[in-house]
Amino acid sequence: MAGEKENNKLLLEQMLEFENQIQQAISELSNQEAILKDVCQKIQSPFSFDLALIALVNPEKNIVETVYERASTANTSIKCKYYLEKKPYLRNIRADIVKTRHTEIISGWDSRFDKWIYQEYNQKEYIRIFTPILLYWDKNGNIVEDWFEKCEWKVITEEITDDGYRTVLEIQENQLTEGSFQVIGTVNLGYENLTEQITPEQAIVSVKLLAQEALKIRHTQLSYVLEVIAENARRILKADVAAIDFIYEPEDKRYIYQVLNGKVTENLWETFTSRKKELGKEALQEAKPIFVTNSQQNCLNNLAKLLGKKNKAMVAFPLQVEDKEGFLHLEFHDERQFTEDEIFLLHLFASRANSAILHATAKADKKAQEAQIANLHLFSQSLIHETEKEVLQQRIIWEIGNIIGADIVILNEYSQPHGKFLKPLKIVGRLIQERDKYPELNRNDKSLMLIKNGSNIYESSLDSSEMFKDSDLIKQEGIKSTAAILLKVGEQVVGGMFILYRRIYNFSKDEQDLIETLASSAAYAIKNQRWLQSSFDALSDIERELITTLEEDKLLNKIVERAVEKIKADFGSIRLLLPNNRELETKAFYPSNTPRQVLQRTNIEQGITGWVAKNRQPAIVNDIQQDPRFLGDVENVRSELCLPLLDKKEHLIGVLNVESHQVNAFEPKDLRLLQQIAHLAVIAIQNAKKQELLAKSEAMVTLGDIAGPLVHRTNNNVGAIRVLAQDICDEADEDEDIKSLATEIVSIAEQVLEYSQKMRSWMKDQFQIINLEKDIIKNILTKINIPENIQTNINIDSDLYQVHAGKQQLINVFENLIQNAITAMSNGGELFIEGSNLKTDAREWIKICVCDTGVGIAEENLDKIFEPGFSTKDSSKNMGFGLWWTKFYIERLEGSLEVESEVGKRTHFTIILPAYEK
Repeated sequence: MAGEKENNKLLLEQMLEFENQIQQAISELSNQEAILKDVCQKIQSPFSFDLALIALVNPEKNIVETVYERASTANTSIKCKYYLEKKPYLRNIRADIVKTRHTEIISGWDSRFDKWIYQEYNQKEYIRIFTPILLYWDKNGNIVEDWFEKCEWKVITEEITDDGYRTVLEIQENQLTEGSFQVIGTVNLGYENLTEQITPEQAIVSVKLLAQEALKIRHTQLSYVLEVIAENARRILKADVAAIDFIYEPEDKRYIYQVLNGKVTENLWETFTSRKKELGKEALQEAKPIFVTNSQQNCLNNLAKLLGKKNKAMVAFPLQVEDKEGFLHLEFHDERQFTEDEIFLLHLFASRANSAILHATAKADKKAQEAQIANLHLFSQSLIHETEKEVLQQRIIWEIGNIIGADIVILNEYSQPHGKFLKPLKIVGRLIQERDKYPELNRNDKSLMLIKNGSNIYESSLDSSEMFKDSDLIKQEGIKSTAAILLKVGEQVVGGMFILYRRIYNFSKDEQDLIETLASSAAYAIKNQRWLQSSFDALSDIERELITTLEEDKLLNKIVERAVEKIKADFGSIRLLLPNNRELETKAFYPSNTPRQVLQRTNIEQGITGWVAKNRQPAIVNDIQQDPRFLGDVENVRSELCLPLLDKKEHLIGVLNVESHQVNAFEPKDLRLLQQIAHLAVIAIQNAKKQELLAKSEAMVTLGDIAGPLVHRTNNNVGAIRVLAQDICDEADEDEDIKSLATEIVSIAEQVLEYSQKMRSWMKDQFQIINLEKDIIKNILTKINIPENIQTNINIDSDLYQVHAGKQQLINVFENLIQNAITAMSNGGELFIEGSNLKTDAREWIKICVCDTGVGIAEENLDKIFEPGFSTKDSSKNMGFGLWWTKFYIERLEGSLEVESEVGKRTHFTIILPAYEK
C-alpha cells in the first residue's frame, strides 16, 4: 500500500513537471515573433543580406504563409498566403520550394513570382535565395539535429534568363541514415541591389545556418506541443509507444498532425497503424478512454485481437477541442492490470492533454486573429491612397486574394444607374488556360446572376451549383469552391467579386465575416474613386493633384511645392493649428533641403505667421529684415508672402507662406494666386481628414467583426479550462501542489473571462454623453491596483466639459495609459492625472494629461510606440496593440494624442478631445 502511494506521488510530481513543460511549449507560440526576429538576424549576418522573409507551412489549411519579414527598406506589408498546389505550373515560388525542397538563387523575373508584388515593390532589382526550412526524422520518429553535417548540396541547374539568372541546388542524401525530411516553411534571403552577387557557396552556408535555427522555429508551432504531450505520456505512464493523431482531413483521408514517440520497428509499423486507428476511432465514438489488455479479450468488441505479439496492453484517449478531434494512443509491451488509482491518473493525464491542446490552439487562433486585424487595417489604408481606377481595382483583388489565400479572384465593376457592368473586368491568379479562352468572362452572365440574387453566395462544393454548373472557367481551371460577393455601399451596388479555390474550402462564419469586411472596404474605395473621377475633368492640373492626394504628409508637401512654383518663390512652408489653439506646427517646407533653423512649433503670437494666424489676415512683407515680427528661421530671406488657411466658417486651419531672397519680390497678384492655392489646399486637407476618419470608422467595424467570434470562442475555451481546473482542484485531495496549481489556473481563467466580458461590452458600446472624471477616471482608479509606493495626484477642473463617445472604449483608452504609467514605475514614483478645458474659435476641447515619473521612453522609440505590433515590454505577454488602439480611437473621435518623455525621469501623454456640443 505504501509503495502504491509512493508511486502515485511520483506520478503527480511528474504531472507537475509535465505542466511546466507544456506551459513552456505554449509560451513559445506567443513568443514566435521574437524567435523569428532572432533567426532572421543570425542568417542575415554572415553576408549582410538586406532582407529576410520567413513563411511557415500551415498544415491545417495546406498553405505556406508569410509570418515575419525583416528588410532594410519598406517591403510588402500584407501577409501573403499560398496554397501548396500539387500541380507544379500553378505554384507560387514559396509553395514550389516547399514541394521540391530545392534551394534556388534567382535574380530577375521568374514565372512562379507574384507579378503584382514583383512590380509594386520593384523586385527586378533584387537577387535572392529561396530555401526550405527543414527538419529530419529518423525511422523511429526521432529528430536528427545535425543532419546538415551529413549531406552535401549539388548544383542541378544553372541558367541565364532574359533579365537575370537562376541556380538550383539539391540535397544529396547519401550520407543520411534512413529517415525523412519535413518542410516547415521557407526563407527568402538576399539583396535589394543587383550590384551584389550570391554564389552557391554562400547559399549553402546560409542553408546550413538556417538548419541550425530550424529547431527554434519548430518550437513555435502546434506540432511541437503535441510532441511534448506524446513524449510525457510515454514517460509518465511508462508506455513503450505513444502516438497522437489530431485533426482529421476527410478529403485526403488522413490526420493532419501525426506524432510518434518510442520505437516501432519497420515490420510492425503497418499493424501498429491499424491498431492505433481502430482503437482511436472507438475512443472518439465512446467519448472516453478505451483500455485493452490480454485479460479483457472477451469483453471489448474483439478490440483485444488488435494486440500484437509484443504488446500486452493499449490505451486510447479521445482529444476533442471544439470542432477539432483526434486521439492519444499508448502501447505497453509488458503485462498491465490498471488499478483504480492508475486509471484515475490516466484520465487526469488525458484531461491535461486536452487542456494543453485547447490552450495551444487558442494561442494559435489569437495569433491568426492579430495577423488578420493587421492585414485588414493595412488593406483599408492602402485603398484610401489609391486614386487611379486601374491600379485600385488591381490592388483590391491582389490584396484580397493574398489575405485569404485564394487561387483566382475576379472583380467586375457595376454601374447601378445604368444597370450594366463596366468593362474590362479584372482578374488575378494563375490560369491553366489563357484568359481569352473563356468568353464567359466578357459576357458578365455570372455577375448578372449575382446582382439578381441580391445576396452573397458561398459554395464549398460546386457539384450541384446552379450558378456555375455550365461554366467553362470552373471546369477547365478545376475550381471546387467559390464565393460570389456583392460590393455594396449601403444599398448601392458598385461591383461583383468572385473568389475561386481549386480545393474544397470551408467558408466558416469567421471566413465569411472576413471576406465581407474586405469587400466593404473595397466597395467604399471604388465609390470614392468614382466621386473623385466625376469631378476630375473640371479641375485644373494643380486642383487634380491636390484633391486626389489623400495621404496628409504627401498632400501638405505638394501644397507647399506647388505654391513655391506658381509664385516663383525660393522657399515655402505650411503650418497647421494644433487643437490647443495656441500653437502652429510646421508640417511641410520646400525645398526639403532648405538650410534653416526649423521651428517645429511656434506660439500663435510669434513671428509673421503667428500674426497672420491671430488676425486672420494675409501679409506681404517687402523686407522682412526690417519687420520686428520676423523670427529668421531661413537664411538670406528678404521677402515673405503669408496668408491664413480658413474654412467656410472662417475657422483657422493653418498658415501657408512663401519666401524669397529678393526685396519686394511679391505683388498683390501673387497674393491673389496664393489665395486660390490656399482655397484648394483647405478643401484638400479637409477631404484627406474625412477620408482618414472614414477609414478609421471602417476599421472600427472591422475590429468588431473580428472580435465577435474571438470573444465567443474565448468564453467557451476559457470556461472549459476553468471547469477542468476546478475538477482537478476538487479531486486533488491532500496534494497541496496540485491544488495550488489548479487554483491558480482557475484564477487566471476568471481574469481572462473578465477581460472577455470587457471586450463584449466594448463591441456593444454606443456613443453617449460622458463625464470624464466621474464616468471614466474615477471608475478606473477604483478598480485598478496601484502599488503603495506610487503616489497619485488627481487635478481635474470641476467644470470639465463632457465628451460624446463610447464609455467602455474610453475606459479602455485611459486604463491602458494609466496601467502603462504604473508599469513604468516598478520602483515607485508619482502618477499625475490632470484635466482642463480649452476654447478655440472653432469649438471647445478637453485636455487630459496622464504623467508618470518612471523609466521613460527612448527617443528612437517615441515614433514607434503607436505602431501596431510594437511593444517595449515582454513580447510573450504583450501584443503591442494598446497604444496603437488608444491613438487610433482618440483620432477617430477627432482628437489627438501626443507623448513627451525623458529616459529615467518622466513620460507625459496628452489627450485632447472635442467637447460634446448639444
